[in-house]
Amino acid sequence: MADLMLHLKQAVRILRHPVDGFWELRYERRGSLGSAAILLALAYLATLISEITTSFIFNPIDVKFVNPWLMFAQVAIPWVTWVLANYMVSSINRGQGRLVDVIIGSSYALVPYILFSVPLALLSNLLTIGEGSIYQFFNYVIIGWTVFLFIVFVQEVHNYDIGETIWITILSLLFMLAMWVLILIFAGLCVQLIDFIRQLYEEVSFRG
Repeated sequence: MADLMLHLKQAVRILRHPVDGFWELRYERRGSLGSAAILLALAYLATLISEITTSFIFNPIDVKFVNPWLMFAQVAIPWVTWVLANYMVSSINRGQGRLVDVIIGSSYALVPYILFSVPLALLSNLLTIGEGSIYQFFNYVIIGWTVFLFIVFVQEVHNYDIGETIWITILSLLFMLAMWVLILIFAGLCVQLIDFIRQLYEEVSFRG
């Protein structure tokens, strides 16, 4: 438990000193799969709470239509595909990070989103539509900060220079998109197969 608390405190270290923080994750083992799982769970809760509490002005969705499973997919699918894409791309491009390092580092890179998305959602209820630029500004800050940490994570975990880091990040994102396309195609084929089996069963039952 003590080790887990120390690993979670590393998230604050990464916010203040991202280069040193990610280096320590990789080479001093200051993170763990347990802390990564907790951060991912917090990212999901932050997404769900933000969706529910953001002002209707900035998020015109009725709370009763919020689907927790859809929110889970919105967090899990991009994260999982990023981890797989980055690990596979870096593995064939001299990346030194192991799969476990990519999993842990990708979780810690979500810390700005975890910490600040819910406060921003609550703040949105105090803003008018004319003050929407304030909401958008802080939203872009959170997104930009998170993207920045992902870039630093790629550089430090895989031991790339800045040019290699940007290139590998772009390739990873493109590979993610390719994976999503394949998933959609596979899902569509599965739906068609299930529909065919259902129609075949109904036809056989009718003739029987």
